Amino acid sequence: MLKVCLAAILLFSLGASAAQEAPRRCKKAKRTETTCWGWIKGHPPNDGGTVKQIRGKVITPNELPVANALIEVYDHPEKKLDVRKRLKACHVGDDGTFHFTGLRPGTYELRGSFCDNPGLDAGHTIIRFAPRDKRASKGEIFVTLTPSG
Repeated sequence: MLKVCLAAILLFSLGASAAQEAPRRCKKAKRTETTCWGWIKGHPPNDGGTVKQIRGKVITPNELPVANALIEVYDHPEKKLDVRKRLKACHVGDDGTFHFTGLRPGTYELRGSFCDNPGLDAGHTIIRFAPRDKRASKGEIFVTLTPSG
């Protein structure tokens, strides 16, 4: 009986620590919510490289997190803006983090903005999602919102 209790406690503690280490997902955005684009159409996107997972942070140029920013995932970044399809979207938490799952390997555009702050313009980053590529980065993706003007 003692062995069963100890085994149960061990499994519970392992499960709790694994849950703490699991990436947090952000709050799902409504379909009607979109990024505030403005000047971004002519601004080249950042290159986020090839990644094993789509997780990261929305930040300012000073690397401070942008709480409640909207982050979106669009397909076919090589096509015109009005042809691309939004696949996922959410509002990041206080720490600016996001994590998207359920996407197929491919090239995506991550768009981020915070419409409530007129001092920040939208940012976008192109990534290649390749979860089985041994050379792909396991690190975070950063979407940087730049100062207006």
